[in-house]
Amino acid sequence: MVGHLRSLEAHRLGSTLVRTIVVDLPDRLQVDLQSVVSIDFAGVHALLSRYATAIEYGTRYRVADSDPEVGRVLRATDTFDLLGDSEDLGALLLAVLTRPVSHTGACPTAGARYPR
Repeated sequence: MVGHLRSLEAHRLGSTLVRTIVVDLPDRLQVDLQSVVSIDFAGVHALLSRYATAIEYGTRYRVADSDPEVGRVLRATDTFDLLGDSEDLGALLLAVLTRPVSHTGACPTAGARYPR
């Protein structure tokens, strides 16, 4: 990946990662963001959703070597530690337990409902 990880690029990366995970079934997949200088919500979403795909298919997934600006965005969205190591159960639990819940009790990202 080089440049910006935004809407169209995020969609392309997400598609490529899904194909790699589902077709190649690698034991480990590392996404190198060293040359990515900016990321938006679509980029974060692509990385997170492919993290879930990797876990589902038994692939160790890691996002590494992010630019300081990209790292700042990942930290601001509480995804930096989670994406850094799919084998870090503590980061996964923290992400699940601290995700926002809407006023209706529904999780905005997963659509799950929580008891009040």
